[in-house]
Amino acid sequence: MIFAVKLYDTEAAAEATRPLLGPHTGVVTFQNGVDSSDLLARVLGPEHVIGGVAHIAAVIAEPGVILHTGTMASFVFGELDDTRSERVGALVNALQSAAVEHRISGDIQRDIWDKMAFLATFAGLTALMRLPIGPIREDAETRAMLREGLSEASAVARATGVRLPDDFVERTLERCDRLPYEMKSSMLQDLERGRRLELPWLSGAIVRLGRELGVATPNHAFITTALKLHAAGG
Repeated sequence: MIFAVKLYDTEAAAEATRPLLGPHTGVVTFQNGVDSSDLLARVLGPEHVIGGVAHIAAVIAEPGVILHTGTMASFVFGELDDTRSERVGALVNALQSAAVEHRISGDIQRDIWDKMAFLATFAGLTALMRLPIGPIREDAETRAMLREGLSEASAVARATGVRLPDDFVERTLERCDRLPYEMKSSMLQDLERGRRLELPWLSGAIVRLGRELGVATPNHAFITTALKLHAAGG
């Protein structure tokens, strides 16, 4: 079962999912952030939860129409203990049959944090500046904010015990340089449409975890504070 709701709907959707579970049902979460696996494990039981990452840029253009706004389109997933299982194999077969790009993770927590560090920074800065990634990466001062945001998030990841590559920041900046100039984060698009934001689970989570672990996160703290009055939508 694929679980792919917005982060603020996680608990309610998880409760609604409980009657659908059999003894061996796997629920793979392709949500953003780093909190959903733990929340689903509490509600559904850890034996049902499979970690996952979706690399895609898309927006609900209108009811029933999903617009793909970037070049990324792939899934990464795996059991939380990184073992190979029959149910992960079944998902692989289904994705292969549908010609969907995918990869089984050898370290799902590292893959989740790899996306989290990138996305919290990318989403936070594009929403903060109301601009796509192109102008942000090309201006020296805003590029420095991009670099520092990635550095803060990767430092928090390492403090949790997740070992991101030593070249994570430079490699991720190169990834940002390859993105379409006009690519916006879904959080910026939600902001533009007056919708709720996933801010508390992205930059907000970086700040919260940094505070708990003694890691300074001034750029993410600024993003969180500057956007907090928009987080409820409206």
